[in-house]
Amino acid sequence: MLIKDANKSRIEEMIKAAEGKATARTITYKDIVDSIEILEEKLNIPKKHMEGISASIDYNAQTFPRAYKYTPSSTCFEVVRKKSGWDLMYVERSRCRNEEQAFDVVLTEKAKEEILKKHMHFGTGRLIVRF
Repeated sequence: MLIKDANKSRIEEMIKAAEGKATARTITYKDIVDSIEILEEKLNIPKKHMEGISASIDYNAQTFPRAYKYTPSSTCFEVVRKKSGWDLMYVERSRCRNEEQAFDVVLTEKAKEEILKKHMHFGTGRLIVRF
C-alpha cells in the first residue's frame, strides 16, 4: 500500500492489527513517514535512482543492557520504493533490533552506482565517505 496521506487510515489499521495489545515500542503512521525521510536523507541520491530499494525498519531500535534476560518486541515494517512512491509491504511485531540495525536496506545496482559516484573524489578512484 502506497504511503501517502490518502492511505493513512488503512495504514493505521495495519499497524493496529500487527501490534494487537502491545503498548511498548509501537509505531504510528507519522513514525513510518519520518523513517522514510531519514532513509532518503541518508541515501542522499535522486529519487529516480531509488526505485527497487527495499528497507526493513525498526523505528524503536535500541540497545539493552546485558542484564536483560530477553529481547523485547518492537513493531517493524518493510517498505519498497516504487515509481509512484514508497510502498508499505508489511507491519509486524518482532525482536527489537539494536540501534546499528534499525535500517536493513537492500540497494539496487543503480542505487549503489549513484552512492559510489557521490562519494568518489573527482574521478581519482578514491572513495571518500563523510558521515
